[in-house]
Amino acid sequence: MRYLVFTVLLSTAVSFFGCMQSNGLPASDPSEGPNPVAPTANDSVSVPTKTPSTTKSPSGPVAIRVVDEQQFRDVVSGLKGKVVLIDFWGSWCVPCLELLPHTLDAAEKYGQRGFMVVTVAIDDPSDIQIVEEKLSQRGGYVIPLVSKYGVSSDSVEKLGISDGALPHLKLLDRSGEVVETFGVNGTAPTPENINAAIERVLDSSPAAN
Repeated sequence: MRYLVFTVLLSTAVSFFGCMQSNGLPASDPSEGPNPVAPTANDSVSVPTKTPSTTKSPSGPVAIRVVDEQQFRDVVSGLKGKVVLIDFWGSWCVPCLELLPHTLDAAEKYGQRGFMVVTVAIDDPSDIQIVEEKLSQRGGYVIPLVSKYGVSSDSVEKLGISDGALPHLKLLDRSGEVVETFGVNGTAPTPENINAAIERVLDSSPAAN
């Protein structure tokens, strides 16, 4: 699996690990974040400055929102009681775009079993139209977000992208706890691995009637 690693221009290019709570989501105080760590990945590149299924859920698509870390936490917290897949991606990230159709299809495949997808685009808010185009086939089981901090180390730190690379996905159980992470330092983010994890969590905690 290929990844794109975030870099920032300081004295050298470095990759930041996110500040994490015990449940795997970003901590409330970003100032307590850890020190930068040099990235390691097969396909690491500097962050640039700047055909999924057509099946949709009956509720129709949710509008895209630009969020900061607190608004992101509020969205995720509001989904407790559902199994949630959070997909951090970028419209400039080729591996992300290769995986995105699967993420959208998974939302429709499992949505009626109490499953939701939250997509978080690490794109500049001014590029929201590009994000919209990439997510044009989403249905109502997808909540699309764009990081307020754009393509920057702030997005990595404040949104808890713990390995500093994209694609990066987190699977949450119905209590809101992160039960599996997909990325450089986690499970390989392949459709097979992601589906298997989703089904395992759904089967272990069926949705309430």
